[in-house]
Amino acid sequence: PHLAKEQESKQRFQREAHAVAKLRHDNILEIYDYSGMDSEESFIVTEFIHGQTLKAFLARNAISHPEIAAMLVVETCKALAHAHSLGVIHRDIKPENIMIRDDGRVKLTDFGIAQMVDVQKLTVTGQLLGSPAYMAPELVKGKPLDFRTDVFSVGTLLYQLATGEMPFKGRNPHEVLKRIADGNFITPEIANPEVDSQLGTIIRRSLAHEPDARYQGVDELHDALVDFLLDVEIDEPRKELAAYFAGTSDFSDGLQRRVVATLVKKGKAALHARHGAKALQFFDRALCLDPRNSEVLALIGRVARRQRIGQIALVATLIAA
Repeated sequence: PHLAKEQESKQRFQREAHAVAKLRHDNILEIYDYSGMDSEESFIVTEFIHGQTLKAFLARNAISHPEIAAMLVVETCKALAHAHSLGVIHRDIKPENIMIRDDGRVKLTDFGIAQMVDVQKLTVTGQLLGSPAYMAPELVKGKPLDFRTDVFSVGTLLYQLATGEMPFKGRNPHEVLKRIADGNFITPEIANPEVDSQLGTIIRRSLAHEPDARYQGVDELHDALVDFLLDVEIDEPRKELAAYFAGTSDFSDGLQRRVVATLVKKGKAALHARHGAKALQFFDRALCLDPRNSEVLALIGRVARRQRIGQIALVATLIAA
């Protein structure tokens, strides 16, 4: 209430409200109106979402497969790409600010407004408010922010959803912020063996300490995740997420069977085309989900034998020369 009486705060609220009200995207909470400069109180009017926050969902359900994590982040990236195209940086990506509508639609909320209020509180209290675990290093160090700041936060979210762990943990906020500033985290493949090297590479690039080493925009991150999903023939993430949230356990069981079968099929095709390295990538990803798959283990043995024969032939050729 004390901020509503300060002219500077009301003007900032108006600027933020106007900026966010420009956003029109089906993955973003829609803003219909705001209080205006002449109102005694400051408020915004938004659509009402029938659903739950991603945080509430995660409190009751573990994300069963990295592919589901990728699908959730693909939808989040769509929202952010639209916001970034209009010059709006979210700055506070976290599960509390992502809602899952009852039909499975992902909705990103709290653009700018909550961050604006935090900045005002920072001036008053001198304390850093918000969610330290999702902050980018440049935010922690007080350096200039840009769209790549959101890329880092989305990378943190992707790591959390794919592994069930936070990349930067500590006994208190200060320790968390120090780990972020230092860039120390356990590789996602170690945190969860179901995360394969392709997704692990995407996560690591998103969490690069220096902004220049990250994806330079959420659209690049989005495209990398889409390619990751297309490898297992998931080409409609939104439709898949609707089915997942409608029946979490049944969908998860079916997804694993589908993904493993697709990876085996693609691995065999690569093997037939004599692309051994590519075949091994598919088989490795399949074993992440089904470590005892006898068919995949046998196929890997074939690749290994073929490579040994190739090496022997090469040595023989060199000796003959």
